[in-house]
Amino acid sequence: MNHDFIQKLKSYEVFEKAFNEKEFLTYRYKSTYEYFDHFWRKYELWLQKDKEKYNRKDNYYKGSNGKALEVIITFLITREKILIKYMDENIGIPYVKPDLILERKDKKLIFLSLKTSLRERWKQADWEAIQFKKKYPNDYCYLLSNNTKEIKNLKKKIKFLDLEDVFSTTKEDFAKLFSILNN
Repeated sequence: MNHDFIQKLKSYEVFEKAFNEKEFLTYRYKSTYEYFDHFWRKYELWLQKDKEKYNRKDNYYKGSNGKALEVIITFLITREKILIKYMDENIGIPYVKPDLILERKDKKLIFLSLKTSLRERWKQADWEAIQFKKKYPNDYCYLLSNNTKEIKNLKKKIKFLDLEDVFSTTKEDFAKLFSILNN
């Protein structure tokens, strides 16, 4: 399941340097949050050590946080036996290239946008949701970010957005999101 997408992730530099495929596939966890938290901490530790070892500035790692988030979430989705239909590819909707489109057991599609920081990037996720729903009006769009503070503020705006909901990588939000994904 999701083999082609896992293969794609293995080509990422951050995957090669910070992660271990066997551990992703065998790590025992009691909750989806525990899985995410374990691997995100490993990533942050690698990042800190790499910066110290090579005396590199933050801009050297541009994009690494997003790639690490994508890697962890994709392996977690795979471990949860959720089918990935598309990942970071053209789906026939101009200018829309979703991070992940998942298929639930009830055959509903889930457009999942992953963002490590939001600033104005949540607007991109909402615009993509608008475009996605023109083609798939009965399916769902969600945003997941590991910036808890920004997600709290965005949750206040959700009734004005085309996203069904926004989630942070907190224990409570992870439980809600994966409940929806596993439906």
